[in-house]
Amino acid sequence: MSKDTHRLGISKVKDIFDSSSLPTIPNKRSKQSRSTIHIPKRVKRTTCSTTANNNIKEQDLKELLETELDKTPVFECPDCFEVLNPPYPPKIQKMINALKEDEKRYLEHQQKVQKHEESLNEQESVFQQPVLIQKKYASMNDRKIFCRMHRKYLVMLPLGKQRGYPRHIDFDRLHLRIKKFESELKDIIDGKLPSVFLNELQNTIKEIGLMKVRETNQMMLRFTQSVPGYYGLKGSDKMMEVLNVLLLDTNYITKEKIKPLSPTEYIQQILVPECGWRLIQEDLKEQGKPCTKEDALAVMKESMDYGALVNFQAKSYE
Repeated sequence: MSKDTHRLGISKVKDIFDSSSLPTIPNKRSKQSRSTIHIPKRVKRTTCSTTANNNIKEQDLKELLETELDKTPVFECPDCFEVLNPPYPPKIQKMINALKEDEKRYLEHQQKVQKHEESLNEQESVFQQPVLIQKKYASMNDRKIFCRMHRKYLVMLPLGKQRGYPRHIDFDRLHLRIKKFESELKDIIDGKLPSVFLNELQNTIKEIGLMKVRETNQMMLRFTQSVPGYYGLKGSDKMMEVLNVLLLDTNYITKEKIKPLSPTEYIQQILVPECGWRLIQEDLKEQGKPCTKEDALAVMKESMDYGALVNFQAKSYE
């Protein structure tokens, strides 16, 4: 191909393609491209505590404080989870109000702490995970006390009234009442008068031995069975105090008479329940109800739960 033909071909190509219609390709080595550097803007990290989220959290808190805590017609025991329906006795209502106020203060404090952390995180551009508002659970001691109290006032006291258990017992006069059957208790110690409680304990010793009878689980079982019915642990404590004065301090109880038991075991497991059914028999007769020994023993057994709740405090804890 000649040089003229080559020049003619190039000119025709230029005529076909108009330079204005061709796309403009920037020169990567141009002065402008070297001086202008496009840097993407840094995206600022934001927290989850936007205005909308704050409003939602405040609304959740408001619902918890007003709807769930104040306007709830029933109350759930934090220990046994039993649903309690109003109206409540004054002492129970007072405890419920105290638990609700404590929970309110906890939720409000939680919200304040959360807002403070959110404000700090916004200033430092630190991501914060969403925090859920949690309820406060009462301490174990508060749960046990409330559970005992609601079972006492809502269950046991109405049941005791229905069955004729005395609501108020003069524990300071027990020594005078026990004094009246002191001779019967001495006959039991001397083996002149049978005791169903002594017979049961002797049979248990023969079956499993004295060492196993004194193991913790057996001791707890015997202690539970020796509670004098609705007189409760408070009555048991007072009876032991009176019996120690009448029979132990006077040396009437000796090791030979009560072996293989110790004086404490004998008084607690034999003489206390013997006093218990006799006192119950007196109470029922004062109400005009005919009561045999078997009737008094049955009442003592069925009223143990009542006594454990209503008269559970011993003297040392008052």
